[in-house]
Amino acid sequence: MSTNVAMENLKKMFGDPRFSDVCFIIEDAVFYVHKSILASSCAYFEAMLYGETAESKMKTINLSSTPKRAFELTMQFIYTGGSIEKEINAKDAVELLSTFTNNWWILLCRTFIYRILN
Repeated sequence: MSTNVAMENLKKMFGDPRFSDVCFIIEDAVFYVHKSILASSCAYFEAMLYGETAESKMKTINLSSTPKRAFELTMQFIYTGGSIEKEINAKDAVELLSTFTNNWWILLCRTFIYRILN
């Protein structure tokens, strides 16, 4: 299977409750996602979904302290593999870094900062 076909299949799975094994409720939105995909992409989700946490046993997780925009950008990045650096603004960068401390977000936010400085 080519990488493009695999990525298209991954995009189709995002948000489809038929294939999801967990959903997140953030503000007024429901996100149907996959534990294994999130955990393999982000240490934050690995600890939450496969660690010794209450959330690891839940099918529906409410992330009341997570900004919806930060979560949407994270899911878009994970499920599409696409660049989102043109969609991110300073507020998004701060929210992403304070919520999900991963090397790829740090690199993305660094790219954003370089873009606005040049």
